[in-house]
Amino acid sequence: MASVGTHIKRLRAARGLTQEALAERLFVTRQAVSAWETGKALPDVETLERIAAALDADVTEVIYGVPQAPDMRRVRRRWALIGSSFVIIIALFVIILHGNGMLGTWTGGLQYQLGYPVYRASYEDAAGAYSVELDLWDLDSNVGKVLYEDSTGCRITVWKVDEMRDGIYRVWFRSHGVCRRNGSQLVSGTVPYQTGSASWTDKGLPWAAASAGGLERDCPVAGMSGLNWKDGNEFGFYLTSGNGPSDRFFSAADIDRQDGKITVTVSGLTRLSTERMWYWYFY
Repeated sequence: MASVGTHIKRLRAARGLTQEALAERLFVTRQAVSAWETGKALPDVETLERIAAALDADVTEVIYGVPQAPDMRRVRRRWALIGSSFVIIIALFVIILHGNGMLGTWTGGLQYQLGYPVYRASYEDAAGAYSVELDLWDLDSNVGKVLYEDSTGCRITVWKVDEMRDGIYRVWFRSHGVCRRNGSQLVSGTVPYQTGSASWTDKGLPWAAASAGGLERDCPVAGMSGLNWKDGNEFGFYLTSGNGPSDRFFSAADIDRQDGKITVTVSGLTRLSTERMWYWYFY
């Protein structure tokens, strides 16, 4: 207790108070304050509480020189409760997002919906033929050209035009669908569908023809993919042959006469639609 006076003096000085000012707050004499600070007298418990209040400090800080330590067990319990509540809220939020299809559609798109039994898939022909002009002398200029688009937001664009080897060109199209939790749409040259074993396969084949300078040639399918993206896939056609003129391909000479320009027309597209079944709409 001999250090109490030292603590009172330090706290008083830190608050810019004189002995007289502190004495006035406590309704005691300056001599009483001086006696406490020099250790000639010791305040009782009630007076210690009044001194702490006057100095805006804890009683423990007046007695021991340090403020009262918090109850760490209470602090830990409080933060554990907050953390548990936060985890529960996040878990409920994830469960709701998964239950209503939003989380799965956001992360997996069409592939999620085709593999989740609460969604029903249907297919129909996308009637019509759609054309785009390509430049085989400037392959990069073709990227992004639009072959097909409709009011639902579905689009098919040129993904790339490449040259396999001298004189043999291919065009690849990229389909862009629209994915929403209640149902999605995709128009493509080839679309995946779900079988009873939940595997993937392709439905239907598109048809394409190329024209240039009054000539028209069929374009055989060069390849197709499953769902490379959440909202679509790709498919492609051969455009030319490096083996000279033929009934099936344009030759390099045919393309040269048209300054590298060729128009590709695609038909036989398929529309894939998914729909979330009504009895799961309670989310």
